[in-house]
Amino acid sequence: MFSLVLQLAIIVIIFGSMYKIFEKAGLEGIKGLIPIYNAFIFITVIGKIAKLGDIELGNEKDGIKIGALLILVPFVNIYLMYLASVNVAKSFGKTNEFAIGMVLLPMVFLPLLAFTDVKYSN
Repeated sequence: MFSLVLQLAIIVIIFGSMYKIFEKAGLEGIKGLIPIYNAFIFITVIGKIAKLGDIELGNEKDGIKIGALLILVPFVNIYLMYLASVNVAKSFGKTNEFAIGMVLLPMVFLPLLAFTDVKYSN
C-alpha cells in the first residue's frame, strides 16, 4: 500500500512539474499532462532536436519530426530524452549535469525547473 501511495505521489509531482514547465515555455500546460503526447511535445517544441548524434536527420523541421518518431524506438528514446533535456536545461539557464539529473531523477529535477524562479528563454 505504501509503495502505491509513493508511486502516485511521484506521478503527481512529475505531471505537475511538466504542467508548469510547459506553461513557462509558453505552451498550454494541459499538454504536459497527457502521457506519450507530452514526450513528443517535449522533443518537438521544447527540445528542438534536429540531429541524432552525428547523423543528420534532414532540415530542422524534418529532423524534429523524425526525432519525435524515434522516441518510440527502445534505447534510442533514452538518448533522445537526454538530448531534449539538455536543450530544455539550456533554455532555462541550467547545465548539462542538470539535464542528466532530469533524465535520471525527474522527480527531483523537474520540480526544480517548474517551481523555482528560473525563466524560459527561447
